[in-house]
Amino acid sequence: MDYHRSYGNHVPFSLPLLYCVVSLCIVFPPRVFRTRGLTVEGIWQSFLGSEVKQFSLFHIQRVVATAITHAILLLGFCILVAREAPWILHLEQQQSWLHEAASLFVLMLGFSAFGLLALAWHWTRKDFRYNPVRKAIACYHPSNWRRTARIVDVEFEDMDRFELALGFRKVIATDTWVIQTDMYSVSIARQYDIDVSITSERYIARPNSIIGTQLLRMHITSVNPGVHSFDVWLTADKYQEFRDKLNTPIRNSRNIIIQQSLSDQFLTLFLARVDQHPHFQLDEEPDRCAGCFSTSVSAKIVKPPARDGTYCRCRPMFCLECFGKWFVSCQDQTRPDKWLDGEANCPTCRVLFLVGDVRRATHRPIL
Repeated sequence: MDYHRSYGNHVPFSLPLLYCVVSLCIVFPPRVFRTRGLTVEGIWQSFLGSEVKQFSLFHIQRVVATAITHAILLLGFCILVAREAPWILHLEQQQSWLHEAASLFVLMLGFSAFGLLALAWHWTRKDFRYNPVRKAIACYHPSNWRRTARIVDVEFEDMDRFELALGFRKVIATDTWVIQTDMYSVSIARQYDIDVSITSERYIARPNSIIGTQLLRMHITSVNPGVHSFDVWLTADKYQEFRDKLNTPIRNSRNIIIQQSLSDQFLTLFLARVDQHPHFQLDEEPDRCAGCFSTSVSAKIVKPPARDGTYCRCRPMFCLECFGKWFVSCQDQTRPDKWLDGEANCPTCRVLFLVGDVRRATHRPIL
């Protein structure tokens, strides 16, 4: 039978493509899928149980469920392709390179699916002996891994733990442990045995961020030879909370500047924008800032009179850093992308002003 003639020039790939999109959303769930429980944890909820009550067993079973889910998705795609476009699997003596590549791709997906099913079965054998999560926990008590698991479970129940999810990874810090959960594994290290250092940074664009979200990469190494070193990523605004939870210092040998909040990001842009404006010259020695009392005043509002004739007559009373913090406190906190274009009231006379009206006040030396 000539499958190419049966289907003509039309290849019904719309359904397989839609299946691929849905499958990718289950593997890497967006927010709308997470809220509706369309994740591996949500689909297998009755099997996995509660992460809070049985953290170790939950993740031992989660990696098994993840492998099974991914295998089912791959097999489903292969079956769908065989049904919608059977010519891909129809072997002929003379085939185009595209046909051969498509056939090989589908066969590889099928073999990968069965490989994942075999791996999931292997991870459940002999009381999860070969499971990557159990192996990570057993590094601290090989003869009785459940003892370490119970200690981890008890600490994870503490509501004071640090927890941050980024994509399919999650970073957790309890009073004793630093843990990172991954798609097919869990990395765990005891705080008293580790060295933590910031190795790199990068920025990702976010709709609610002015200059992007800063991500910090931290390398965690344990003195225990059985514990593999691993890297965790944190958003800069969570860095201080993570550091406060650790019992060991964090080395920053590369002197990476950490932008810890949206306000800090805005303040950097605010100061850079003000420095583009002409300076305002003070005739007398500047006083101390009325906000922080540690630096000299350096902010002055200079703007044309409003239609009603009002304008800011106030003498400088704040440094630019405190003035920038005042400005951002007057903005809509849900729209940080609009902060630079916003307006605020003068702290003393209440006249409205823009960022473009702010000048750096400097003292004019007496000759």
